[in-house]
Amino acid sequence: MRPALRGELMEVDRMAGAALGRTNDAMTQLHLRDVRLEVQRILDVERRNR
Repeated sequence: MRPALRGELMEVDRMAGAALGRTNDAMTQLHLRDVRLEVQRILDVERRNR
């Protein structure tokens, strides 16, 4: 995976994590958790394929 894409995914994960602490809305929390899981899944696949 290109370094720029990896960096962007890491930033999305960081931003989603920060947003989790700022919302009490259950659906938004579920969405943000799902975003973080998907980002981690993508990054884990990339790590395994090195």
